[in-house]
Amino acid sequence: MKKIVYVLIGLLLFTNVAIAENNRAEDGEIKLRDINSHWAKEYIEKLITLGSIEGYPDGSFKPENTITNAEFTKILLASKGHHFENSKDGHWAKDYIEKAKGLSIIDEGDFKDLDKPITRGQMAKMIVMTTNDRVSNLNMYEKQIKDIEGMPIDIQFYVATAYGLGIITGYEDGSFKNEKTATRAEASTMIIRMLDEKERKIPKITEDGRWTHKQFLDFTKTNKAHSTLSLAYFEVVEDGKLSFKRSHYGVKEDTIFDESKFPNLNRIIYDVVKDLGQLAYEGGHYVEVFYHPAQGLDRVVIDFYEEERIAKGGKVLKGEFGVTLQVEPQKYYEDTKDLSYVSVNVSKFWRMKDIVNKGVQFIEDSNNRHPDFLRGFRDMLYNIYGEEDGKLIYEYALQEYDKEYETKGQRRNRSLVNIGNIEAKNHNLEGIGFSITTNIKK
Repeated sequence: MKKIVYVLIGLLLFTNVAIAENNRAEDGEIKLRDINSHWAKEYIEKLITLGSIEGYPDGSFKPENTITNAEFTKILLASKGHHFENSKDGHWAKDYIEKAKGLSIIDEGDFKDLDKPITRGQMAKMIVMTTNDRVSNLNMYEKQIKDIEGMPIDIQFYVATAYGLGIITGYEDGSFKNEKTATRAEASTMIIRMLDEKERKIPKITEDGRWTHKQFLDFTKTNKAHSTLSLAYFEVVEDGKLSFKRSHYGVKEDTIFDESKFPNLNRIIYDVVKDLGQLAYEGGHYVEVFYHPAQGLDRVVIDFYEEERIAKGGKVLKGEFGVTLQVEPQKYYEDTKDLSYVSVNVSKFWRMKDIVNKGVQFIEDSNNRHPDFLRGFRDMLYNIYGEEDGKLIYEYALQEYDKEYETKGQRRNRSLVNIGNIEAKNHNLEGIGFSITTNIKK
């Protein structure tokens, strides 16, 4: 009985002359009643034109139906020119399965049940084994797939490669969902993208693997984002702009800052929050961002915290480092020649939990500074001041920080220094830390 069912399924789903004729009008145009408004219409029609897949005798394609291991193997091989009659001995796709094994597209034991819906992970493996295309910087694409570490080790390469080639895209939340099944429409799309490089949707990555705007925007829509960023206070409006909704200090709806005195301020705020947000997500930290008007001036405060919380026992914890950016400049000190737009501060570069069993001496060793804090602080300065001046300020900050430790926090520094193109006023009081106010590059 099973043998009869398998043959019938094969006859219904796949290529034969009668079905092909039913799917086309007299002029050869593909005629399927349920794909006209479907997102994958173009891909489905291209694959039908190649003779790799067909619709049903009733004139439908059923694009949202799942596709089985056997069915996907058949259309994948057919797209590469391998055609077989449905087998009358055993499973209808027997010859396709044996051919796929012979071409090393699948391994013995890959399919426990040929008629079970195929998973996206298995599709990735078969596609990658079919094409000779590979990607450079594979690790950069792996970083974009947030659930890749939970996948079997032997499937991670195929998933990252198929994703990096733009053949199989991920989901809006940054996941790939390798165990999720796929539809006939999705399978058709994947195979056309495998065959035609112009149809691929290659994800954008920056040289250092930082989030693109789309990745950042998509992340802010996930549940995890709310334990990483203070999204109650802002939202992403577009690439380069955040809108501040409310803060500790009152309501100011839809605030996008004037840039007449502080050029590119909105872009700087956006880049700092995006990069720190990614670092916080990857390292289990927290970034608080909020609108903070003071003395009639519009300001934004951005603080980076060690953990995914900012309060303990009702007490607000101080950020490890942070910055305040002002729309309108201020003259904080009489000896400054220029007005100040930026206030940079550092509380610590080490994690509290690292010194629980290691004593105070631990924090006096610069080798124990947490790499996430150092990287985040450096990138923040680069985004604000540019790479050239940002690098100089970063190096100066670390030197000042070391001097604070050498004096066990007894040193006071209120000096005025020029760092590259930036005038900086130190205002370190007693206690370990680092704090400056600066102008901006003209």
